[in-house]
Amino acid sequence: MSERLEESLRKGLVIFRESNNDLFAEDVPNEWIHKILDHCKEYPENEYVLQTKNPTRALEFEPDFPDRCTFGCTIETNRENDLEDAPKRMNRYKAIRKMKDLRPIFVTVEPIMDFDLDELAELLVRLGPNFVNIGENSSHIPIPEPDMDKVDMLMIKLQQAGIKINEQSLKRLRRLRQKAA
Repeated sequence: MSERLEESLRKGLVIFRESNNDLFAEDVPNEWIHKILDHCKEYPENEYVLQTKNPTRALEFEPDFPDRCTFGCTIETNRENDLEDAPKRMNRYKAIRKMKDLRPIFVTVEPIMDFDLDELAELLVRLGPNFVNIGENSSHIPIPEPDMDKVDMLMIKLQQAGIKINEQSLKRLRRLRQKAA
């Protein structure tokens, strides 16, 4: 990590910090988080994107975020389950609502897990994110997945509420729908 913090960041970039890791996971030392955020603040001309499954912890560090920062949270479904070692989804929802008062926010629904259409749509609309990323399961870990028709209905409901949708990858779910037809 220390070599990366010595790198000079160019100006005028959009930088997605820790896109393959979770900076605010419980096992990340506070010192590392502060060092990364301080490094970002040395380049105020850039825009930063931070995303986590632990927005409650991220709220503790929000005063140290760079000024030009968009904050995201992963919420894969409205249903609770024990498939992953992450904070409960409703706790994430409550924390990201608090963050919305401080920063522009987005939600990533990836890997999308089976969900209750009206409940998940309502939850996301109430959050009022700037955009929602939706993507399928790209790992080999088995999870309960929705069918593509249900995903399409979710995206329609969100778009009708004025929320921009970014499709990450839904190719496999679309192929499964075509095979079933």
